[in-house]
Amino acid sequence: MNRRKTKIFVGVLASFAVLICIFFFKQIFFGKVLYCCDNGTVNVPSKIYLASELIQGRFPLWNPYIFSGSPYFADINLGTLYPLNIVYVLFSPFRALTIEIILSYFVAIVGTYLLSRSIGLSVIASFYSSIVYIFSGTIASYTNNVSMLHVAVLMPLVLWSIICFLQKANIQSFLIASLCVSLQIVSGHPQITYFTFIVSLLLIATYPKLSIKNKLAYLILLYAFVAGLTAIQWIPFIEFASLSSRANAGLAYASSGAFPPLGLLRFFLPNSIGDLSSFGAWAQNGSLFGYIGVIPLLVILLPAKKNYFRLFFIFTAIISFLASFGEYSPVYLLLYHLLPGLKYFRSPEQFLVLYTISMACIAGFGIDSLAHVKKLLSVFIYFALIAICFGLFGLRSPDTIIRFTSVNIVFSGVLISLLYIVAIKFSSILRIAVISFTILELFIFSSHNILSVPESAINAVDSVTIKDFDWKQQRIFVDPSAVRYPYAKQFPKYDYVNESLWQQEILKPNVLMKKYPRADGYASMVYEKYRKFIDSTAFDPTGVNLSFNSENRDILGIKYIVFPDQITENQSSCDRIFLLKDDTCQNATVTVVTYQPDYVKITTHPAFDTRLVFTDVNYPGWEVLVDGKKDRIADYKGIFKSVWVKAGDHTVEFLYTSESFIYGKIITLLSLCLYIVLTMYVLIKNRRSSSH
Repeated sequence: MNRRKTKIFVGVLASFAVLICIFFFKQIFFGKVLYCCDNGTVNVPSKIYLASELIQGRFPLWNPYIFSGSPYFADINLGTLYPLNIVYVLFSPFRALTIEIILSYFVAIVGTYLLSRSIGLSVIASFYSSIVYIFSGTIASYTNNVSMLHVAVLMPLVLWSIICFLQKANIQSFLIASLCVSLQIVSGHPQITYFTFIVSLLLIATYPKLSIKNKLAYLILLYAFVAGLTAIQWIPFIEFASLSSRANAGLAYASSGAFPPLGLLRFFLPNSIGDLSSFGAWAQNGSLFGYIGVIPLLVILLPAKKNYFRLFFIFTAIISFLASFGEYSPVYLLLYHLLPGLKYFRSPEQFLVLYTISMACIAGFGIDSLAHVKKLLSVFIYFALIAICFGLFGLRSPDTIIRFTSVNIVFSGVLISLLYIVAIKFSSILRIAVISFTILELFIFSSHNILSVPESAINAVDSVTIKDFDWKQQRIFVDPSAVRYPYAKQFPKYDYVNESLWQQEILKPNVLMKKYPRADGYASMVYEKYRKFIDSTAFDPTGVNLSFNSENRDILGIKYIVFPDQITENQSSCDRIFLLKDDTCQNATVTVVTYQPDYVKITTHPAFDTRLVFTDVNYPGWEVLVDGKKDRIADYKGIFKSVWVKAGDHTVEFLYTSESFIYGKIITLLSLCLYIVLTMYVLIKNRRSSSH
């Protein structure tokens, strides 16, 4: 029996591998790479920085290249500890990104299959649920932000491990659940992780085969252990979050990026309001987020036997769907006030990832009950035929969007009609037909939100070279008008980002990747004190994309300003590190001996008692040594580092030693030791059992 199950599982894995290869055939066989949106603004540059630091034998705690310095590891969205980051050490950045996304798809499809099997679905139904989830428009949209993708693909694996823990309640299942939950926490994007946590709590609370006492015990035991395993990541993150602009964002910001009413068309008419590759629709607010295919929506309506997990996922799908509307939904407003921490997250539309996984599981139950499909499809066939007629009429419209929508209508109607014919004439292969048509539907429409360009197009971009630039002492500022994708010249049709990304900073990546320190930037979190210093004209907790007045420009050591077609030198700029005399910077008497992200060694010889100013952000954890002795860091302008030095020769060292990271590391190491001991115990016990 075990051997048979193994063969089936291997066959399923092989089928998944083939489907993923077909879905990404452009990337695998034709040298295309996936590069878009937040991958360009944040993820790829941060991964390159991580890889470069690891190669040099340093663990990156601090990032000096954006926002005049910012915590790196404390930003959990970067997923520093995510295992697949290793590909950025082995491959070129854009090729590594593509490999990372493809491997993530494989993780998701295996996790969904295991989840489906654990809730009682058959092999073929589990296969179907996996197809619906992984090739949905939701996951396709997440390819444009691998931070979201990491967490979304691990969600099914987390739910599967918790169900196994509830069903078996042994040490082995406890260890597996702890590992899966911990992996999701450190992989990035706390919002989707938070959603998974809430669903997990609901799952444990409503599981019918356990007493309230056991449920509480399992809950405390599991998440207390997970908290220990992941302390190295979440303790610095909590500290940074409390000091970031998100801490006081409020309801207006939290509800921004809600599911638009027009988006309801997506569920039936994919790409009806534009797609990423053709019309420039923003990934998460585009036309495919929440789309699972028309056929799965029909399958979901099939009657099925009463089952706790089916009811659970129906409830989850309804609540998450209603919550996705943000402040326009009483469900979201209720959750906003009841759930602690929800206020830190924007884009309620992200609730649709819960909707997607829930609907995928419900569709699996529908596949297992196809006995009544003939009656159901006999009703829908009339609507399908009417839809085809309207779709054909719309094809003659001069409006591009209407024509594109009409194609969607005709295609969906034809698929439903073909499915009806199969149901009537070839009922024995009905399930195969449903799966095949679903794959065809999802492959065609989901691929529209995966922006793929030749790797050569990115590599061929003219390099941004700034002459006479001392990166140890100078910064650049990128004017918001310089927002462009790197391949805009080679592929003009993709040069749409100013409108679709709200003029976010998407500079040519070679500027970011050359490690030019910047006073501006874009990230998931920004230190609130720095944002206030910049004096933003608009509240933006995720970036500093603003013009600077002349005073700030000089203080920040901005040497060059990058415009779309030129680089302008800022003549009156101070260096990043200078001596202060009569409120005027003195650059000549300061020498940077050693410069590392978390350690800077400076020699200076002032002729007078003065302040040495280092215009990197003075974040908690920075210390200063003057001639080998610890001294006190004095705030400059309320945000930057400075120290008083007397006349004469001095050596000044600034070093970053995050206490939150140290405490978290100790807790994680102790928890990891316990995890290893328990794992060894289980392995020895299983070996003894098998020998008997």
